[in-house]
Amino acid sequence: MSVGGSASETIATEPWAAGRQPDRDSSSDSPGSVRAILGSVSDEVELIGGREKREIRLVAYDPSWPVRFEQERARIVEALGPIAQRIDHVGSTAVRGLCAKPIIDIDLSVEDPDVEAAYLPALKRAGYLLRVRSPGHRMVRSAGLDVHVHVCGAGSPWERRHLLFRDWLRTDATDRARYGQVKQAVAEREWADMNEYAAAKNQVIQEITERAERWARSTSWSVDRQALWRQGGNAQSHIQRRQRTSRPR
Repeated sequence: MSVGGSASETIATEPWAAGRQPDRDSSSDSPGSVRAILGSVSDEVELIGGREKREIRLVAYDPSWPVRFEQERARIVEALGPIAQRIDHVGSTAVRGLCAKPIIDIDLSVEDPDVEAAYLPALKRAGYLLRVRSPGHRMVRSAGLDVHVHVCGAGSPWERRHLLFRDWLRTDATDRARYGQVKQAVAEREWADMNEYAAAKNQVIQEITERAERWARSTSWSVDRQALWRQGGNAQSHIQRRQRTSRPR
C-alpha cells in the first residue's frame, strides 16, 4: 500500500514514508522515478509468484463492501482468535463515496508480523494465500484475489498510517474528492503491475497525509480512540461477544 492510501499489494510503501517522492514522469527509469524507487526496495520485498500485471479497474463505491469486510473479519477471527489484536477495514473500499478497485483491504494487527508461525498457517487453512513478505509486513489474499489482508504490527506506524488516512478521507469531502480524481487519472495510464499504479499516487497521498496529521493533532485523534467511532475494534472483543451470545440459557 502507498502511504496511508490504497492498500493494494504492495511494494510501494516505506520509501514514501521516508520522504522519497516519485518524479512527475513516474513511468521513466530516472533515479527518482516510480520504477527506480520500486527497484531500490525490491531486495527487501518478496513477491510470492513474482510480479503480476492485473487490470486496474475502478468502480463507484459499493454499499456491499462493508458487508464483505465483516464476513472476512469473522473468517479471520475464527482462524486466529486473540492472536488478531485488531482487524480493520482500510483502503478506499472503507471510505463511503470513494471510487475504488473492487478489492477489500484489511489491516490485521498482530504482535510481530515477522513471526509467521504465530498466524500464517492458520490463515492459510482459512483459505488465504501469502503474496507479499517484507520486514514488518505480510500480505495474504483470497483465492479470488478480491480480498487483501495486510498483517502489520499492533501499534506500528503502518497501522496508524492506514487508519488515519482512512478516517481523514471519511471526514473531509475535499480531500476525498481530490483523491478520487487522482486515482481515476492514474488508472487510465498503462502500468507494468499494480505496484507501479500504487506508487504513482504517492505524491497526492503525501499531501493528504500532511493535512490528516494536522487534523489528528488538532482533534487529538489516535488509533485507540478511532475504534470508538464506528468500524474497527479488537478481535478479542468479537470473540467475547460471540461467546456471550452462544452460551446456553
